[in-house]
Amino acid sequence: MKISSFVWVLGVVILGGSFLFFLSTNKASKTIPSKGTLPVTVEVFSDYNCPHCADFAPFVEDVKAVFGDKVDIQKKQSPFLADSSSGYAYAAEAARDQGAFEDFDHQIFAWITYLKDSSNTKFTYSENDKSFYSQSVDVTKLAERLNLDIEKFNLDRKSSTIVNRVQDQKADLTKRMGSVSTPAVFIYGELFSMSTYDELKIKVQELITDAENKLNNEIK
Repeated sequence: MKISSFVWVLGVVILGGSFLFFLSTNKASKTIPSKGTLPVTVEVFSDYNCPHCADFAPFVEDVKAVFGDKVDIQKKQSPFLADSSSGYAYAAEAARDQGAFEDFDHQIFAWITYLKDSSNTKFTYSENDKSFYSQSVDVTKLAERLNLDIEKFNLDRKSSTIVNRVQDQKADLTKRMGSVSTPAVFIYGELFSMSTYDELKIKVQELITDAENKLNNEIK
C-alpha cells in the first residue's frame, strides 16, 4: 500500500519535534545536575541597580574563590528596578561574549555603589578606581577600561541575541518565583532563602561535603 506524501511529512514533523524536545530537556538536565553531585550548581539572579544585589555580590565572589571548580555559579539577569537596569544587563552580557563578564559584573556593582556612597566598605577601591568611578556610569567607558573590542561590544549589547537572552532569564525567574525579586538564588534548581548572605557559603560547603562523601562511599 502506498503511503501518501502528507503522511510522510507528518511523520517527519512529529519525529523532528520529539528529537528537539529531547535535546532541550537533555540540555536542561546538564545545566542543572542532580543534588548530591559536583559541582554544586548555584544560580544568582541580579539587577545592577539593586543595592541588596551589590551587597551580596562580594559574598558570591568569595564562594567561587574558596570552592573553585567544586561550585558552578551561574550569574543571570533580572533587570526591573530602573530604565538603566536593562542597559546594564545587556552590556554585561556583551562583555560575557568577550570573556570579560566577571570583571564587568564586579566593576558595575562597585561603580554604582561608589557613586551612592564613596565611603562604603563593600568593595575595595584603589586610587585609580576612585578616580574612574567618580564619573557617571558609562558602560562603554567600562568596556574600554577592560580592553574589550568596543565596536563589537556596542553592536552586541543592542543585538536581539543579547536582548532576548536577558529577557528570557528575567522571564524564567518570574515563572519560577511568580514575581521578580533580586537577588534570587537557586541551588540545584531549588530556591534558596537566606537570612544572612554568608549562609550561601555555609550551604555550599555542606553540599560539597555531602557530594564528596557520597562519591567516596560509591568508590568503596
